[in-house]
Amino acid sequence: MVKAPSIDSPKPSIIGAVDAERSDQQKAAEDALMASMSAEVKTEKATEQDTRVSGYAAMISQQMRQRWQLPPSARRDMVCLLKIRLSPSGRVVAVTLASSSGSDAFDQSSLLAVKKAGDFRFIKDLPAALFEQHFREFIFRFSAEDLRL
Repeated sequence: MVKAPSIDSPKPSIIGAVDAERSDQQKAAEDALMASMSAEVKTEKATEQDTRVSGYAAMISQQMRQRWQLPPSARRDMVCLLKIRLSPSGRVVAVTLASSSGSDAFDQSSLLAVKKAGDFRFIKDLPAALFEQHFREFIFRFSAEDLRL
């Protein structure tokens, strides 16, 4: 009897290996896509947080600058840095001179502006992690150039 030629089908072990390879490639592609999406979400979240932090910093700056009265002896090139510590409710807990302008009157006027501002109640709306990272303690720059002389 003559045997009809048979078409060999792939052996199960080869099929399994091909399927496993496809599955590994698919998983790698899915992982890469997820990582890309995750990075995009993190970038969007970071941008959103930066915008929010900048907004709160601007409100603090505005509140202090509205209360700042330059002494008559102030010059345009005068700058001092103050270290400010806030409570989570936005109350100024401490303010110290971090870097002097060289003029006691200028430095004291800057310290007084922070004390007059005294309370940044809006800060309590900021998430705790952002508050701790950016506003628990920060350096604020007072520059005579920022105000019209």
